[in-house]
Amino acid sequence: MVVPVFNLVMDRLEDADFGREQCLEDTQSIILSKLQTYYGKTDDLRLYMLSVVLHPSLKLGWMAEENWEQELIGQARELLQGNTQGEMEQYLEEPRQGKDQDVLEYWRLRNDLPGLQQIARTIMGVPGSSAESERIFFASKEVIGDRRCRLGVEMIRNLTLLKKWKQNYTDISCTV
Repeated sequence: MVVPVFNLVMDRLEDADFGREQCLEDTQSIILSKLQTYYGKTDDLRLYMLSVVLHPSLKLGWMAEENWEQELIGQARELLQGNTQGEMEQYLEEPRQGKDQDVLEYWRLRNDLPGLQQIARTIMGVPGSSAESERIFFASKEVIGDRRCRLGVEMIRNLTLLKKWKQNYTDISCTV
């Protein structure tokens, strides 16, 4: 969902009216420029195009609605050519799902499209950002203090996981 979020944010920024506030207009311009730089990098990555095509509520239709260049839409279609050709045609002919569709659940149930199912389940499991892994890495720094500098890798991993689970599941009662 990285590409649709880029589109949404850029559209909202482009449509924003800041009146005659030059400072806000300058900020808007800087933000749009940075977003367009990163958005342009998604064209080079097949993973983003595949994730859009294999998202049951987006598919190629979303790309056309968002006025993607025909060349890029063609490239996205070509990425799934080969062993999955028949499956891809069947999948693309089906109507798009609602936006509330759980993508991983959708592909878990699509046993009739085994090639696409395998590709989709692999791609859709990749996070769009490394923010969560960076947070966990930072949290592990808090686990390893001056008094715990001799902990082994396995113990650090276990303590970090316990701490994370305790934050997410309040019914766990332990002290980390």
